[in-house]
Amino acid sequence: MIAAIYARKSTPQEGAGTTSESVARQIDHARRYAAQHGWTVDEAHVYYDDKVSGALYARLDRLNRLVETCEGGAPFQALIVSEQSRLGRHMIQTAHTIMRIADSRVRVYSYLDDKEISVDDEVGQAMTMLQSFGAALERRQGSKRVFDSALRRVRAGHVAGAKVYGYDNVPVMGPSGKRLHTRRRPNPDQPP
Repeated sequence: MIAAIYARKSTPQEGAGTTSESVARQIDHARRYAAQHGWTVDEAHVYYDDKVSGALYARLDRLNRLVETCEGGAPFQALIVSEQSRLGRHMIQTAHTIMRIADSRVRVYSYLDDKEISVDDEVGQAMTMLQSFGAALERRQGSKRVFDSALRRVRAGHVAGAKVYGYDNVPVMGPSGKRLHTRRRPNPDQPP
């Protein structure tokens, strides 16, 4: 069987190059999953969206291209993802995306669950909707945790975001040499 791969990571990864470590890891694991099942990965059909929220379907350019490829007569029979939430974190859109792929006779597999994500019957459809609901809920909860964490850093006087003109971000190191947090220091060459 010929397989395609799709990977996605929502948030930018500090220090990562053009592709985040998470995306590279997902692709690597998907390749191993294919090899374990005796499938061949079509390298022309390894898709990923990096630094794009799973709720922003209009911005998931490569996922949309993948779906269009499926609907145009995919040259592969399987799609491997780490888990269903990689295909999106919007309950209705994710289920619709999976239906569009399945209607194109491409089977979707999750390597973390080691199972097929199926919408062939009512049970599969219900499970897909429930998992999509869980992913959407987790996205909202994650947003709340990120906001709460940033708020705590700001209240403690630490940097909670990007660089600001007129200031340098200075890491505060602990005794072990590990960065504890970052503080802002005025930059005399860039008066605020």
